[in-house]
Amino acid sequence: YDIDAVDMTVNLEGQSPIHVRIDAARGGVKNPLSDEDIENKVRELSERIGFTGNVDRLIEAVWMLDTLEDAGTIARLAAAGDP
Repeated sequence: YDIDAVDMTVNLEGQSPIHVRIDAARGGVKNPLSDEDIENKVRELSERIGFTGNVDRLIEAVWMLDTLEDAGTIARLAAAGDP
């Protein structure tokens, strides 16, 4: 079972069937997002949900996770706090 792929046909009344096949979905294991794509997705989703925290600081903290003295910084930033 490959969750990165889809082969689908949609039959609409009075129209020709629409067939779509995707072998490697964008963001899947075989076609991963770039760092820039991930950052843009976080910004877009943050805006969509009305996140009022500092998105750029949150993204930066996540990229620096392995060097942070306190991983709780990420939780505080995600909770819209400013550590």
